[in-house]
Amino acid sequence: MFEIIDLLQGAMANPWMLLFLAIWGIGFFVKEHTPLDSSRVPWIVLPVGIALGVALIEVSLAGAIIGGVMALAQMGFYDVVKPLLGSIPPKVGEGGITVDGAGEDDEQ
Repeated sequence: MFEIIDLLQGAMANPWMLLFLAIWGIGFFVKEHTPLDSSRVPWIVLPVGIALGVALIEVSLAGAIIGGVMALAQMGFYDVVKPLLGSIPPKVGEGGITVDGAGEDDEQ
């Protein structure tokens, strides 16, 4: 547990990492836990990324650009990682795999 706290304290000390984690968390929440269509997610994450870039990195146009680019990169990165995570085989007892090794689709 203390390792997680140390990791979060390190991220809080680095504004770039904090921006990365904040945009990732907001994007994940909006995409997975709201009824919004996927086409509307960039219209929420991009302005939030721009505002966080200005607030955390630098109060200038450069900070806004950094936040916007980070938000767009996060959305693209999420779309690449999600299918990879979905291809992980289910654990025993989940997804049609039974403890004895016979799946639900097997004819007997």
